[in-house]
Amino acid sequence: KEGGAGGAPVRVALFTSRGCKHCRRAKTLLEEKAIAYRDISVELMNQEAKGASTAGAASLLSQVQAYTGRRTVPQVFIGGECIGGADELVQLSETGQLGAVLRA
Repeated sequence: KEGGAGGAPVRVALFTSRGCKHCRRAKTLLEEKAIAYRDISVELMNQEAKGASTAGAASLLSQVQAYTGRRTVPQVFIGGECIGGADELVQLSETGQLGAVLRA
C-alpha cells in the first residue's frame, strides 16, 4: 500500500519475502490501521539487480543485515529506523505506542 495521506511521504517501509507469514501479519496490521507503507520484496529487488535471475535474495538481506543486525524478515522501518519485525510492530500497536512512533 503505497502513498501517504494528501501526498505525504510514506514513513513506513517493510523488507519482505514472498510466502512469509510474519510479513503478511505486519502488512495486515498496517492495512487494518490504514497506515501507508512501502513493501520492499527482497526477491524482486534482487531480480532487478541481477537481471532475470531469481537466485540471491540473500544478497539484499545481507546488506540490510549489515545495517540492522537482523537477518529475518519482515524488517520494519519507521522514519528510516528499524523498529524490528512483526512482533515488535504488533507490540507497539497493542501498547498504544505505534501512533507516537509514527509521529516522531
